[in-house]
Amino acid sequence: MRISRCILYDHVAQTIGMEQTTLFDRGGGIRKTAEILGEPPSTVQSWKNAGRIPAAKQPVVLEKFLAAGIPVTLEDIVWPLGRGTEAA
Repeated sequence: MRISRCILYDHVAQTIGMEQTTLFDRGGGIRKTAEILGEPPSTVQSWKNAGRIPAAKQPVVLEKFLAAGIPVTLEDIVWPLGRGTEAA
């Protein structure tokens, strides 16, 4: 049985109490995040690729994540890949 690195990493991170690293991870991946936000997955993927969420969408993203019970801060929204991290 093969276990993907992502699944294994998430399991290890949860086991030792590490937080997942990106806003998109905390949202459950691109598709789940898109569902939470009411956006097409392609839009959310483009935000991840760019390493940023458009400023006009940031308040809505924060509100919807919090309404879904996912703890995030404004910093998480402004730097969705982590502070000081840019998209490749």
